[in-house]
Amino acid sequence: MRILDIESKIKDIEHDQDFLRLRGQIKILETARRGPSILLVSDPDKMSSVIELRRNSASVEEYLVKYRLMAQGKLAQVEQLKAEIHKLKADMHTV
Repeated sequence: MRILDIESKIKDIEHDQDFLRLRGQIKILETARRGPSILLVSDPDKMSSVIELRRNSASVEEYLVKYRLMAQGKLAQVEQLKAEIHKLKADMHTV
């Protein structure tokens, strides 16, 4: 039962609207090498506002770093929960 609870927590984190928005913004900035010269992304400091960035500007990398740092906490939490599942499964097989 503990494994199911942990899997549910992982699913909740991965499907959280804020986390999905962060991942979407990261994807937009990572794939900014082609396509339109102006990118529309949410401001990391105020997610409700939209900013325009030039595709090849230094600001793209700056915002990408900000978004990655914002998502890092959630990703670390997911990895920790996955490690806990792995440990529980290993304990089940040794019993």
